[in-house]
Amino acid sequence: LLRELLRAELERAEPDPVPELLTRASEWSEGAGDTDAAVGYAQAAGDVERVAALVAAHSERHYNRGRAVTLERWYEWLERHGELDRNPQVAVIGAWLSALRGHPGKAERWADAAERTLRQEARPEGTALVEAWLAMFRAARCRHGVERMRADAESAARRFGRASPWWPTAAVWLGIALQLGGDAERADDTFVDMIDAA
Repeated sequence: LLRELLRAELERAEPDPVPELLTRASEWSEGAGDTDAAVGYAQAAGDVERVAALVAAHSERHYNRGRAVTLERWYEWLERHGELDRNPQVAVIGAWLSALRGHPGKAERWADAAERTLRQEARPEGTALVEAWLAMFRAARCRHGVERMRADAESAARRFGRASPWWPTAAVWLGIALQLGGDAERADDTFVDMIDAA
């Protein structure tokens, strides 16, 4: 309550420095390891790019700690502020989060946004990883048949590379696609490789 009172007074008396102060508070909170506060301050400052960067950097850790509801709120905020079509990394992570949380319509919307962004001429940096995630997402959905699933899973595995912690997940989808396609021997080999890598 005291913080809100002081901030309201500051915004009334001297509104100009408020966004900069909020950004500094976000940076300090991030440095102190308080991601929730860092995102909250960046949202209050209206700094959509900073929120997107924080969310992209900390989504996996938050999800693994059971903070999926918090992540959903952050992603909804980003969608309301137009980040869906500007940041393919955020969009593809949002697609996976939505799929894992049982929201297929939202997952499709986010995946489509990531695909659209990657088709633009001026592609953002770091799109190679996004392409790998999207290929794995397409393989998991298997919307266009087993052959396309296999091709997408192979693309994801190749793009991640064996050194990636995500290669075993891509290999699972590849093994499933091979099994469904009738290539049981290659599927078994893929599953063995996946188990060794994992």
